[in-house]
Amino acid sequence: PHCCASAETFASAGISIAASLGIVDTLAFGAEAEDLPGLQRIAKRLDSYRYREALAGLCEKNKHSSTGFPAQREALYRSLFGDDGISLLNQPNNILAIEYLRALQNHHDITPLLIQRYGAPHDHMDTSLSSASASASQIRAWILDQNRACIQKTVPDESLAILDCAHHSGRSPADIKRAEAAILWYFRNTAPHTTSLYADMPDGMAERLHHAAIQADSLEDMLSRCKTKKYTNARLRRSLLYAFFRVSVVSLSTFPAFT
Repeated sequence: PHCCASAETFASAGISIAASLGIVDTLAFGAEAEDLPGLQRIAKRLDSYRYREALAGLCEKNKHSSTGFPAQREALYRSLFGDDGISLLNQPNNILAIEYLRALQNHHDITPLLIQRYGAPHDHMDTSLSSASASASQIRAWILDQNRACIQKTVPDESLAILDCAHHSGRSPADIKRAEAAILWYFRNTAPHTTSLYADMPDGMAERLHHAAIQADSLEDMLSRCKTKKYTNARLRRSLLYAFFRVSVVSLSTFPAFT
């Protein structure tokens, strides 16, 4: 369940798996900024008692706010530490890199290796683009469209061979739309109070998802009816999948049992 969790949970789970192998001495990851010391400084600040105490109070105070968590966190960080490093908190790969560094603070035997990201920004979509700088989202779109010519220009030969094998065996492309009917059926036929018990389901989210499913004629329509300034599409999909797969709060808060 950790694979589609928030950046903090995703990174902590990944580091726990790497550390449990007993042979990992380096963790390589990408970031928009080529500034490992700057990212490490932010990671220590986010793990400080001062910040975490303030964050707990903020979350309780603003749990019914229409403002999303990223904006709340940025405002809190700025109030505690000023503008130093604030620009690094606005880029998605930097955010994940910071969470890796936070998790690595408990694993001093693993050294971080930062690789600067270049080319298309995270989630950037440009159907005219066919170079090695395409984003992962764009490559996934080409996989859905079975545009092998563009895929071939953007992935290593080894990855292309795996994709070709998956395609020929009928296992590709993977698309959530294949489960669309089942997901809509679930939310139309399950009581909201049951859904509210699953992981990453804030107050009111279950009712919002169920109400949207009854009105919607597709999964995308359902998500668009739920989207607000507070809840991004990614956050909604996460809550939706946890409910659909019945992921408990306990299973998400426990590290993966791969040791």
